[in-house]
Amino acid sequence: MNAQVALWFTTVGAMLVAVPPAAVAQPPAASVVSPEVGADRRVTFRLLAPKAHDVLLSGEFMEGTQNLVKGNDGVWSVTLAPVEPEIYHYNFIIDGVRTIDPGNADVKTGSTPSTISSILEVRGSAPAFYDAQQVPHGQIRTHWYPSKALNRVRRLTVYTPPGYDRDRETRYAVVYLFHGANADENAWYRLGRVNLILDNLLAAGTVKPFIVVMPFGYGIETDLIPDVIPYIESQYRTAADRDHRAIVGLSMGGGQALSIGLNHLELFSYVGGFSSGLGRATEWRKTYAGLIEHPDAANKRLRLVWVGCGKDAQVEDAEPVFGVQEGFAKEAHRAQGQGLGAVRAAGQAQPGAQPEPRQGQRAGRVEPGGLGQPGVGLVPPAQRDQRLGVVGQQEDPGGAADADAVGVGDALGRGRRGLRIAAHLEKAVGDVHLGAGEAG
Repeated sequence: MNAQVALWFTTVGAMLVAVPPAAVAQPPAASVVSPEVGADRRVTFRLLAPKAHDVLLSGEFMEGTQNLVKGNDGVWSVTLAPVEPEIYHYNFIIDGVRTIDPGNADVKTGSTPSTISSILEVRGSAPAFYDAQQVPHGQIRTHWYPSKALNRVRRLTVYTPPGYDRDRETRYAVVYLFHGANADENAWYRLGRVNLILDNLLAAGTVKPFIVVMPFGYGIETDLIPDVIPYIESQYRTAADRDHRAIVGLSMGGGQALSIGLNHLELFSYVGGFSSGLGRATEWRKTYAGLIEHPDAANKRLRLVWVGCGKDAQVEDAEPVFGVQEGFAKEAHRAQGQGLGAVRAAGQAQPGAQPEPRQGQRAGRVEPGGLGQPGVGLVPPAQRDQRLGVVGQQEDPGGAADADAVGVGDALGRGRRGLRIAAHLEKAVGDVHLGAGEAG
């Protein structure tokens, strides 16, 4: 054994002596800093690609693309004018191939390769509502659960508020929060920072504590009711009744939340959709037949319907999305005429067509403006990922959006999109005091 050890040391020593000194002393390759945000919020992007012929930058902070210029050292770069504080996604396009920034470890991922992008965060002079602050923090928990409906094991993510494990008596309301297309069950906290937003809101006393369940959205229409809800209620101290249960979502998830929630009022009394995709307006009456046929019963059971959509996109040849096409608006108005007062098309309601919300109920709003031709939506599939979260139009100085119905900051997700939704979640849920209930 000693002879073997001696032979090993002799061999390794000979190998080290044989290595040329120049190979050992080589300095590391010069690092390329990208992105670099200056004190004036000007942003410089860089890419080391000496053999590339063409490099472009595309991102949510700009229209179209921007050419990078190649330096003598093979580093391509471009500096943009000051960028507003926010979280954005961007990509490089190198000789026609879309890719991430190799100098940036902060990457957005999802359920499809097309989702992969680099993340740019531009900070303001004060902490944003989605920043981690010196407040008590809740927990993010991951569960694998058996989906009998889909015959597979699936994953979901749960947010529990600060103090959940210390207080063994309180039962909590539950918000089922759905992600958009191409995302996954991690998107709302990894990209949307829903946990940090709710931590900050709870610390400010703006909302009451509640549990947030974020399942994988594809197939959720099939297994939410038979599998997910029973699983959550077996694992957590929930106030397991419709008065303490909400269902909301973004884009694809908003369409799922509205169609599931409004067709299952025995399970949900709070329903919301953020820039929701719901299919063609001509299918609206079929999808919500029960709601339209029995509006009085629906109004008695609904405590809140919250709908948000953008008004800054003008595109043609688009897939329809909820609330942003003339066809749907007309159908919604007809429904209002039948007494369905839980959904309101802001600025367009017919006189006398909408009853006032009962006490404790807040009417949702379909934002006006930018309505396309019948059957034409505002956001086509190619651009929907850039437009997901212009929801509620919180910044509207004209007051077209009701501050009570909209929220504190056109909130959650990233850039113009989802990064603007958790505060909507806060108002859509917290303002009506969907919070902790007593045990039993």
